[in-house]
Amino acid sequence: MALKYNLSKVYALSDNDPEFVNEILKLFVTEVPEDLKQIKEGIKKKDHKYAYSYAHKIKPTLDLMGLNVAFEEILQVEAWTKAEGKKKEII
Repeated sequence: MALKYNLSKVYALSDNDPEFVNEILKLFVTEVPEDLKQIKEGIKKKDHKYAYSYAHKIKPTLDLMGLNVAFEEILQVEAWTKAEGKKKEII
């Protein structure tokens, strides 16, 4: 399933500066995939604090990029890590 995005917040933040928007997109593409790997690693090892730190780190970025589905999922990961995995397993 493809994630839908909305860059309106990025454009508003940048005052419609295309170079700034491009830099934000480059940072997103380079940093978020590695952060997601770290979240998965933390979940796999049941290292709740580790997974939480990376989930919390990317949460504002997902919101800024208008990735609403991914944002909601990262909120679930945060809730799971805060409960230290006691609620249900995260796949």
